[in-house]
Amino acid sequence: MKGNKEYLYKIFDIIHEEPELSLQEFRTSEFLAGELCSLGYSVKRDIGGIPAVMGILDSGDSGPFVSLRADMDALPYDENGTTITKHTCGHDSHCAMVLNAARFFAENGIRRGRLGILFQPAEEIFAGALAISESGILNDVDELIGIHIRPKDELSFGTASSALYHSAGGTAKIKVSGKVAHGARPHQGVNAVEAATAIISSVSMIKTDPRVSHSIKATQIRGGGMATNIIPDSCEIVFDIRSQTNPVIDDIIEKLMLCVSSTAKAFGAEAEINIRSYPAAEFDAESVENLHKAIETTLGSGCDVGPLYSPGGEDFHFYRQKLPKLKTAFLGVGAEAFPGLHDRNMEFRHESMEHGCDILIEAVAQRLC
Repeated sequence: MKGNKEYLYKIFDIIHEEPELSLQEFRTSEFLAGELCSLGYSVKRDIGGIPAVMGILDSGDSGPFVSLRADMDALPYDENGTTITKHTCGHDSHCAMVLNAARFFAENGIRRGRLGILFQPAEEIFAGALAISESGILNDVDELIGIHIRPKDELSFGTASSALYHSAGGTAKIKVSGKVAHGARPHQGVNAVEAATAIISSVSMIKTDPRVSHSIKATQIRGGGMATNIIPDSCEIVFDIRSQTNPVIDDIIEKLMLCVSSTAKAFGAEAEINIRSYPAAEFDAESVENLHKAIETTLGSGCDVGPLYSPGGEDFHFYRQKLPKLKTAFLGVGAEAFPGLHDRNMEFRHESMEHGCDILIEAVAQRLC
């Protein structure tokens, strides 16, 4: 491989053994910042008020500013009543691949422009990319490339995708407020549970473009009190929303808000709506073509499967939404992750990190060398 194989696995092992939750990646960021400093990068830390790290390697000559991005956070799990933290989404591998690519260019140099290495916290809670976008640190960056290992049912080992299209998604939390009454006198109250069930039914009938993969479904409902003979005055509903495109999720959210408010009103109730969403992938064609060439050069002809559509979300796509002039692309690496991403027992083909690292090196070299 082009990168340093021993260093790649060393970095992976270190990060894998010390997983940290979103916005708590303090040891991870300190370690990665230290490595970048030792490689000769100028390093900025605590970007946007979160433990983000960005290293910059400047050739001294004019040219594009290309950056690689890796996420750092791990996930929480309950184990016999105790919360444990594990890397089960591959973020440890992403850091290892990107840092190994950073080492390659520190040792071999770039001929023009600048190379940025961004380690981002809080991807799992969709907070990291937003904070970094708003910090201004990427305002001069021309192109940002993300990377993610893929599960066994999406990509086989030895293949990659030059355009991993994540879906848009979001969560809608609805608080329905009614009026308490005795169960024997329901006409004197407003039953928030009944209003909530009617809202769920109404929302389930939302129609939008059938050509675009999408869904909206209630995933939580909480209402009522200890006594069964009291008309409940409050109920909470949570909806999960997903769409392959941004226009369709915008349409769903608009119709959701109308369904909720009008249905609640019909029951004499009030509804408070809180929606948090994240965008679908939108890429630059030239950046995707650059990744395609890098995959074919690294893995061989026919190893780029082309666009890969995932129902999962990724906060990387906030960068393009918040910084429209920024060119973006996202690499999917066939790692045969199994049983699946976020499964507490997730495993993957570690050799896939060699593939991902070398693809990133080739992609940057086409731009800066």
